[in-house]
Amino acid sequence: MTLNLVEGDFTELEDALRAQVQKLEEENNRLEEKVFLLDQGSKLQKDLIDQLEAQIVRQQVRAEAMATLRDGMRETIDMLREEFDTGYKKPSWVSSPKPSDE
Repeated sequence: MTLNLVEGDFTELEDALRAQVQKLEEENNRLEEKVFLLDQGSKLQKDLIDQLEAQIVRQQVRAEAMATLRDGMRETIDMLREEFDTGYKKPSWVSSPKPSDE
């Protein structure tokens, strides 16, 4: 590990050591700030990923509902085509509207 020593003219070793400690504390503070910012960025990315995953689930549910509706409509269309092709006849149990006495 390389140690970057503080530069300057010091008359006493104690002053040089204090300056070195101050430099290391400042560097440590900068690194802690970077770690904090990276952590915040990671949290924001995780929140965004969670939101996107929830949106994907909602879209999958909608797609399944649309497929169910589409299948039901196909069945209805097929039934109507069959009735049209075979010549629909009203079942005997279906009553005709009664003419009004006017």
